[in-house]
Amino acid sequence: MFVRKKSPEPKPSSNFTGGISPSSFYGLTPPETFSGSAMSKALMNPLIFDIISSHLDVPDLKNFRLVCHKGADVSLNALGKRTRLRVTQLYRYDGSNLYQANHVNDQLCRRLVVSDKSDEFHHHVPDNKMVAVIVKVITDVSPITRDIEFRLSEEKFVTAFLIGMRLLMSNNIRHISVMLDCWFPDKVPAQMRRKLPVQAGLTSLKLHYRGQCFLDEDNLEQCIVFQNLIDSAPNLTFLDFAAPFYPNLEGCKNLQILKFHATHCNHTARLDLVAVSEMLTQVKDSLIRMEFRKSCDTEVSDMTQRLIIFEACKKKPLLQPLDPTNGPLPREGEEYLSLAVGKNEKNPLQALGLEPSTSIQPTQVDELCSNEVSLLMRHKNKRTLLIPCPGKKNPFVPPVMSNLVSLTLHGWTGDLLPPIFDKEYLGQLPKLRNLSVTSITGSTLDLNWPSIDVNIAGRRIVQLFPAVKKFDLTMETTIQHVKQMMKPFQMWDLEETKVTLRWIDEPALLVAVLKNMSIWKGVKRVQFHVVRISEDDFSPYILRLICYSEGFESVEILGVVVPDVVRLMRPIFEASGAPITFKGGVHREN
Repeated sequence: MFVRKKSPEPKPSSNFTGGISPSSFYGLTPPETFSGSAMSKALMNPLIFDIISSHLDVPDLKNFRLVCHKGADVSLNALGKRTRLRVTQLYRYDGSNLYQANHVNDQLCRRLVVSDKSDEFHHHVPDNKMVAVIVKVITDVSPITRDIEFRLSEEKFVTAFLIGMRLLMSNNIRHISVMLDCWFPDKVPAQMRRKLPVQAGLTSLKLHYRGQCFLDEDNLEQCIVFQNLIDSAPNLTFLDFAAPFYPNLEGCKNLQILKFHATHCNHTARLDLVAVSEMLTQVKDSLIRMEFRKSCDTEVSDMTQRLIIFEACKKKPLLQPLDPTNGPLPREGEEYLSLAVGKNEKNPLQALGLEPSTSIQPTQVDELCSNEVSLLMRHKNKRTLLIPCPGKKNPFVPPVMSNLVSLTLHGWTGDLLPPIFDKEYLGQLPKLRNLSVTSITGSTLDLNWPSIDVNIAGRRIVQLFPAVKKFDLTMETTIQHVKQMMKPFQMWDLEETKVTLRWIDEPALLVAVLKNMSIWKGVKRVQFHVVRISEDDFSPYILRLICYSEGFESVEILGVVVPDVVRLMRPIFEASGAPITFKGGVHREN
């Protein structure tokens, strides 16, 4: 005869949220009695367990599986919905035979993550076989899989991803995330250009480009991978897109939610509002919710070209206004008028009666800027410069999105609303109910000097602001100017410093910056961005970089990723114990 014992007062357990132990959670002492109780029957009800599991974190759910077999079964579904399986770790090689060594319950295959990092593969998988593993993972995907996240940082793995997608037999995938962190130094291979098969069940995409981009706009071929994915999903309802590109959404007739993040790219730091308007026009009738974020500027920074155009306007009458298809990039918050020279002119300067080498001295800025004119001018790379005209209305407005209910704007400075989403435009949206605008504000001073005498800049800044504790410096300089520019900052009693140096083609400049900053006070971080140095030039400086990086919290070296060079250099810095993270920037001479 079985006699139920009175359970002692349960002790709290840190494995369950709220300090509830497994025994008190079930109301029973011996696990073997769990399956026969009324409490157990209630817990085995999927509806009840879904409510309970929503209050448990992932470690709690894993512990729940240890109580009994039925507890393991019922928790699998919850784990599958809330975790991602690192599926590449399941595959092994036996000679030339690739096979899945560990089989897991299908419920745990609902959400997968596929990464090309070497530590995401089993140690028995050779480096030259990792591409085959990624292809195999995609083609063997379970029918129950609904969500796959790809993290790709090398061109060969991007190719493997596309091969796998073309061979994918399952039509049950609902969401795909692609985090692309690589740069293609040459033209995108032909196999990347091929269209992907239609995925009728694919309704959600998250496409984020995190790589570096140094090419002219006409050669921004990284976007082909993302565009092919978008084109393969005709039933797309959700798109989270972050890149310095503007996707073609013409085929997205059912897109309801768009999260668009215009990120910074080295070929241009400006937001192309015309491209944004064209993109939104393609989905204006289906969008219900939109989030628009930008981390790039919207102004023309080439003052020399501005002055050339102003001078040209005085010498030759302007032609008729041009409908700004693929047009200019307006300065944020500024009203202007757009006029243009003939579309078919090979050289806009010559069309205006000027030679290509025409230049104007900065002293003429005030006089020229008083002219109430502006001009569209096309470059050889098809970019357009805009000259603002005070008092003229902004003609670049997004289309009227008749079904838009919610609009969120992030990352705008200056006015509360950006000029393309002004009050007049918002009043035309009949169903808009929710508006959220997040501006960049703060109590810090941002000094932006495109041209400055380096011999006095550092000294003058220190004199003006003697009590600086936190310092963020971004610059492009030469080794000759480093000492004059940076030495005065040694006088500050700094607590935290971040220095970003861009466009570096000589290794001695890396060493000079680290050597100069080595005696600065406080926590020091340095990022060398857009590094372009040959392996032969870089190698002799490795020891000095390690030596002078002592005392820094982090030193990052970024640039074009040549996988073989990264695999050679990175272990050297890691073995030295130096705080240097090598992510690229060194290439091999052909």
